[in-house]
Amino acid sequence: MATKERVDPFSVRETDVALQQMDHRKASNLVQVVRSVNVMDRATKDIEVPLADLKFTVGRYPTGIGVIHGKTTYGLTPWATSQLCNRMEMPASYLWKLYRREQHKLLLSNLQTMQRLHDDQTLLLRTVPSNVSSYKPVIIGEKNPWKGKLIRGVLTPSFTATDNTMILDVLKEYLPNGFHITEWQVTNDGMVCRLVDTKGKTKIKEGGKVGALYVGMVISNSEVGKGSVSIEIFAYRLICTNGMVIPRKVAGFKRRHLGEARDEFETQLQETLAQLPEISEEIGEGTERLRKARWNEENSLLRIESALANRDHGKPIVGLFDGGKKEATESILGIMRTEAKKTDNRLTRWGFLNAFTSLAQRLPTDRRTAIETWAGGMLFSRN
Repeated sequence: MATKERVDPFSVRETDVALQQMDHRKASNLVQVVRSVNVMDRATKDIEVPLADLKFTVGRYPTGIGVIHGKTTYGLTPWATSQLCNRMEMPASYLWKLYRREQHKLLLSNLQTMQRLHDDQTLLLRTVPSNVSSYKPVIIGEKNPWKGKLIRGVLTPSFTATDNTMILDVLKEYLPNGFHITEWQVTNDGMVCRLVDTKGKTKIKEGGKVGALYVGMVISNSEVGKGSVSIEIFAYRLICTNGMVIPRKVAGFKRRHLGEARDEFETQLQETLAQLPEISEEIGEGTERLRKARWNEENSLLRIESALANRDHGKPIVGLFDGGKKEATESILGIMRTEAKKTDNRLTRWGFLNAFTSLAQRLPTDRRTAIETWAGGMLFSRN
């Protein structure tokens, strides 16, 4: 039986799924994505405030810390908590440890001390009401969601975000016919769109039938400083709806003035579109190479054990199972055996790759990118 992985909610590297129920949907066009982005844009309110004017409280807030400005008390998303701690040069993981140990007075004392040491700073708080939030953050240790306002980003007044709306406008204008959104996600932390070119099909053998891999793009952006705009190429396997991010950072840029950002994104989008046919051919060659890389069961178990020990692409898979690594290993082997039946009943590197990317579909989009990038690297590796 699968279960959700428990992680530190203040961790910058990954987000606690229990706290952040990701908006994880599928769509055939941009209409739903635009609607979701518009709702978030209308609800978001930026507040410029001196750090010295804020008050802190500890209690029943999503990450244990509340921020008081004027007469309003805000909860913090895990990412905003990390940003706030970074501004005050203190480790968020330490606060999380104090909260778990119920050392609330010490936690509050630490916050107030570091605030005094950095009281010359001015912050830009990016806030949103929880009723239009992309998730309902659960208070640690309780089942009830936080119903107050949320700070989704702690930025500097000079921060210039690249708007999600601008990115979607460019996609509507320049995306050729035949592109299909396989998946999208708009959260307090960022936006991810996965698009495939239904005309750019690479044929692959699926037992006695001919399957297909489609080449496409992953476009991501964060309006709260969690990452710059990026365009990555990925391969999408229709038969089991899993994907691999191709390890080529074809486009990406940090914050720009609005006009510059639009011009640069338009250029990089068109350059990426021009690369897709060539990469589609390379994907076909890589697929065939992995199908010919046959392993016996002993070798397969060693490879699985090594992969599951990896922090980025292994441990998230292990966290899906109550039985931990043992159950994850059995599941991966089962998928590999199913893949083997389509050829000559031999376990292959291709089956190994598909086992991981198939299981990764149980994770929110942003948490499986590392797994899919690792898989994409395997597709192009000759080792």
